[in-house]
Amino acid sequence: LPPPPPPTASAFVRERIDTMRPQEITEEILSTIISDDPRASQGIGGDNMTIIIIDFKPGERSYSAEEEELASEGGGWSDAGKGEVAEGS
Repeated sequence: LPPPPPPTASAFVRERIDTMRPQEITEEILSTIISDDPRASQGIGGDNMTIIIIDFKPGERSYSAEEEELASEGGGWSDAGKGEVAEGS
């Protein structure tokens, strides 16, 4: 049997969005799809890539609660609980 198809980008994000910040998801997806050796992969995974993840419900995520706790202790992100846009290229 052939291997199952890879997940779509939206499925990849959906599986992680409740527990990971958009920036972390961006880093993981890019490290997953970028080729270690574009010559060996005949250029697949070697093009310029840009990912933008917009979380419309950041206050409902578990990472948001952790960041609010860090911010109240004087560390972490100062914009915890606000909308976040992560971009990777």
